[in-house]
Amino acid sequence: MPFALCLRIDDVAERNVAELWRKMAEENVSRDMLDLGYAPHVTLVVLDAAPDAASLALARAKLKSLECVVGEARRFDDTDIVWLAVDGGEVLFSLHGQVAECFPETSIRQHYRAGAWTPHLTMHTSGAGDRVLKWVHDAWYGPQTARFMAAEFVEFPPVRVLLRDHLN
Repeated sequence: MPFALCLRIDDVAERNVAELWRKMAEENVSRDMLDLGYAPHVTLVVLDAAPDAASLALARAKLKSLECVVGEARRFDDTDIVWLAVDGGEVLFSLHGQVAECFPETSIRQHYRAGAWTPHLTMHTSGAGDRVLKWVHDAWYGPQTARFMAAEFVEFPPVRVLLRDHLN
């Protein structure tokens, strides 16, 4: 079962993204994120196996609250994955790099490794990517400022929160 270290956004931004997920479901655009059963988040790393306690503790100690901007809708090349861009500048990329360094590189899924990672909030994961991208682009009223307020260590699927840290 995979594991992930995720950043949770503030309540206002979370409500806005979750409301868009609900509208997507109501209008039969996508239920992907509602069906996931986990709140809007930015995933820092995905690991295929549970990390050792020391590595996880070191990674958690590096986490901090940051401001970011939730921006435009985009789609990963050659996929149907639609997402909202999250811009936290070099501070967010530096934080990601520091967290990723806590784990053996080969234990981190390729798209979450330093240099390959794209900070984002997923909106849709499978099928009809072009149609969903247009819908999200038209419906999202960003850009919107947000703040990372918590971090969670989870296993999935289904998503189960194992540890939660409030960020300062």
